[in-house]
Amino acid sequence: MRPHPIARRYARALYELAGQHHLETQILQEVKTFTQLLTDDDRLRAFLLSPQVDRRFKAQMLEKALAGNVSQLYYHFLLLLLRKGRQSLYQEIEYEMGRLYDAGHHRLRATVTSAVALSPQQLESLRKQLAEDYQAEVLIDNTIDETILGGLVIRIGGRVLDASLRHQLDRLRKELGQAKFESTIQ
Repeated sequence: MRPHPIARRYARALYELAGQHHLETQILQEVKTFTQLLTDDDRLRAFLLSPQVDRRFKAQMLEKALAGNVSQLYYHFLLLLLRKGRQSLYQEIEYEMGRLYDAGHHRLRATVTSAVALSPQQLESLRKQLAEDYQAEVLIDNTIDETILGGLVIRIGGRVLDASLRHQLDRLRKELGQAKFESTIQ
């Protein structure tokens, strides 16, 4: 996902404010919880995104629902989004907040694709190796894709390391297609 530039600006502003108050972890958790709530509750999402519902009424409902349940910083941030009509950016802001948090805490997220599920020991060994190579804490998400046939495809830090059997076969097919064979039949 590549968040909208406006979502990135809002996320950066919230992250910097949270940092000034040493609340990065708490605010990130509040952002994730609120976004998950919107994902799970279609009626709430429709209410907040509806242009027919007055913004002041939305703000009153948010205050009733969130008073004492989220930090003042995040509550005022949500009100700002309402006032500016930026409610549609909630998920993108969450994504960008997570990215900023990871970067600020020297964490990298890796997606490891394999043909079969990797064992916890294999994932831990891979995590340790990637952490050593990248000098960062690494969080791994293992996805299954049988079409790679075997091996691994690792996406980390904007890079793709493709050690899949599918990739090796494709490369071999390409090399063989370009090779010139001389006839040995007389």
